[in-house]
Amino acid sequence: MNNNRFNLLTPRHSNSVMAALLLLVLLCLPVPAANEETKVPKAPFAFSQTETLSLEWKPKGEQRIEIISGDGKEHALKVRLDDFGLKDAAGNALPTNEVIKLVPTEGKVSAAASLSIIIQVSQHMKVKEGIYTGNILAEGNDESSKGSVARLKAQLVVADARPLVGELTIFTYRYIPLCDGWWWCWDCNVPLREVIEAKRTLLRTDTSLGGLRRELGGSASVWWSGHISAPQGEAPKLELNIKDLKSAGKYDGSIQVNPLDNSDGGKVKLTVNASDLIVWPVIVLGLSILLTHITRHYIGVNRTIWTLREQEAAISVEFKKSERRFSEAAQGQTYASYSIAASLAQK
Repeated sequence: MNNNRFNLLTPRHSNSVMAALLLLVLLCLPVPAANEETKVPKAPFAFSQTETLSLEWKPKGEQRIEIISGDGKEHALKVRLDDFGLKDAAGNALPTNEVIKLVPTEGKVSAAASLSIIIQVSQHMKVKEGIYTGNILAEGNDESSKGSVARLKAQLVVADARPLVGELTIFTYRYIPLCDGWWWCWDCNVPLREVIEAKRTLLRTDTSLGGLRRELGGSASVWWSGHISAPQGEAPKLELNIKDLKSAGKYDGSIQVNPLDNSDGGKVKLTVNASDLIVWPVIVLGLSILLTHITRHYIGVNRTIWTLREQEAAISVEFKKSERRFSEAAQGQTYASYSIAASLAQK
C-alpha cells in the first residue's frame, strides 16, 4: 500500500519539487554588486594638476603641465593625446595632434625631477566652433611602470566671432544730400568677446550678415569688411560695411555675427540711424540767416533809398517847372534875377 501511495504522489508533485529545488539553488548563489567596477592599478606617476585643463583657442596659445613621480622612483614615460573629436566647418573629422601638440612626447620622472610638458594649440586649421573634450595620457615606458597610465582631462573651447552685446545702434552720415552711395559710418563695428584672427574666422566678405528695414520704406544690407581690429585697452571689433542705403532714416534688423551659432547668442539686433552730415543743416541755417539779413537790408535800407531817389527825381522835375513859371512871371520886375536854385546852392 505504501508503494502505491508513493507512486501516486510522484507524478503529481514532481514538477513542483524540481522548481522549488532550482529556486533554492539560485538564492544561494552570490549576487555581484550593481556598482562594482574593475579596479585599475594605480600608476606610479601622476599629473600635478587634477582639475580639467582648459586649453585656449587663440594665436600662439600655450600652456604647461607637470608630471611627477608618485613612488619616488624613476620612470620613463610617453605622453600622447586621445581623440578630442575635432571637426571642421563641414563636419569632417580632424586629427587631434595637428591642432594640439605636446612637447616633448617622451621623458623621465623621478623623486628629484618632474617632467614638464608644453601644450601648444595651433590655429593653422579651421576648427568648427564647439567644446571638445579629451584626455592627455601619460604611459609607462619602462619595465617598472609598463602598462600604467595616468590621465588628465582637457577641454578645448573653439569660438568664432562672438558678439559682446545683443543690441547695437550705429550712426551713418551722407556726405551730400540726395546722393546715393556717399555715406560715412561713425564707429561701424560690433564689439566681440575675444580676439580672433580675420583669416581664421568662418565669416565671409561675399555673404551678407543680415538685412535692415526702414520705417518709411526701403532696405539696406550689412556686410563684413574683412577686418577685425583690436584697439589697446578696448574690446576687439568686427568692422562692418552698410550697403544699399538710399534714404536717410531709421533702419532696424538683425545680423548673424557668429556663423555657427544660430541662437540669439550669435545674433545682434542692429539699428542704423542714417542722416545727412551735420554740416549741411549748419550751412542751410547760415544761408537762411544771410538771406534774412539781405532781405531786411533790402526792405529797410535799399528800398527806402530807391523810394527817396524816385521822389527826388519827381520833385526835381516839378522844381524846374516851378522855376520856369516863376521866371516867366517875374520878367520886368526887380526880383526877376532871383533864383531858388542859386539860393539853395549858396546855402
